Amino acid sequence: MNISYIAQKQLLSLYNVIIDELVRGQKLNIKSKLKNIRIALLNGQNPFKSKKYFWPNALLAQSLEYFFIFNKDYKTIEALEYYYSRWIKSGAKVDYIDQATHGYVLAFLYEQTNKEIYKKILDSIYNFLRSQPKTPSGGLFYRKGNNGTVLVDGVGMTCPFLTRYGVLFENKDAIKMALDQIISYLEHGLDNRSKLPYHGYNENYGINVGIIGWGRGVGWLLIGLVDTLERISHTDSLYEYIKTKFIEITDTVIDFQKADGSFSWLLEATSGESDSSATSMIAYSIQKAIWLGIIDDKYLTYTKKAFKSINNLIDEGRVQGCSGECIGIGLYPQVFGNYPWTQGPSTAFIALLAVHEKTLSQSGNEKGVYVEIK
Repeated sequence: MNISYIAQKQLLSLYNVIIDELVRGQKLNIKSKLKNIRIALLNGQNPFKSKKYFWPNALLAQSLEYFFIFNKDYKTIEALEYYYSRWIKSGAKVDYIDQATHGYVLAFLYEQTNKEIYKKILDSIYNFLRSQPKTPSGGLFYRKGNNGTVLVDGVGMTCPFLTRYGVLFENKDAIKMALDQIISYLEHGLDNRSKLPYHGYNENYGINVGIIGWGRGVGWLLIGLVDTLERISHTDSLYEYIKTKFIEITDTVIDFQKADGSFSWLLEATSGESDSSATSMIAYSIQKAIWLGIIDDKYLTYTKKAFKSINNLIDEGRVQGCSGECIGIGLYPQVFGNYPWTQGPSTAFIALLAVHEKTLSQSGNEKGVYVEIK
């Protein structure tokens, strides 16, 4: 069966779930709110903790950019503008580095609308990141009070924003901040044996922290690398180095892909539970690298398999099989369900795959991309 048909069908269902969460969710009646509370409790989440403008919803919002790339429907832009209107009305306060993920989306909105209000928030996010403590080599502390620990999550959360912001507004310091973080993590945060990332490192103490090869953490690192490579100049002195490291890590990671196309919550534990967030983040990064020409089409073998795995987990537009929120170093809940950190990356990945197929079709290439769905 042609993947284009399947991907387009699934994209719409994934999109509707995201719109429900980001836009329609702001207008829910009591009955719907109670239903959402029940779903949150079943998924092991705190339904009363507001995360409307924290990083999970940012991943949902980010995926809508790729949906827009696929279908050019400006209703998607309107939906994003509506979603962020409440944050703007409340003052768009920035408290954590995680919120740079929203900055990535707001940069997209600024590119589309040229509205000054988005530029104001983007400046606020950048200035917040600039003010945060860093390691001697430029790694951004995940939290002020964590004694200088840098987490792999932070690379994927902040570097794509910083490079996009830096290029958009010709701010070389923002780009340098992103590159410093990446180089710092590549030098201090990887395991010498496996070449996979630790969950974090503490440069002050010269130690690594957490486990090696946490699936979602690997996804965060690859996202940070590929989204940075997308925007920095190919003539930048660090471009080829980061590109080479991205390919090296990717080649290491694909060896752990299971027969069904998924990746485990802990990559090297191939007999362990599969995690759709790890699968979708890794697949997104590889597919985007193909789209950008960083790697060639031979890697489609792995993204096709990943699509098959994710497709089999979609239930009424919700991607299941995702591990719960990591609540600290060494704390990886073995609770699996539907969460934004798989819903968003899965949507972005499938949209990119659909864009690839559409491009092949329009160019008259009859090979296409096919996946047998069973």
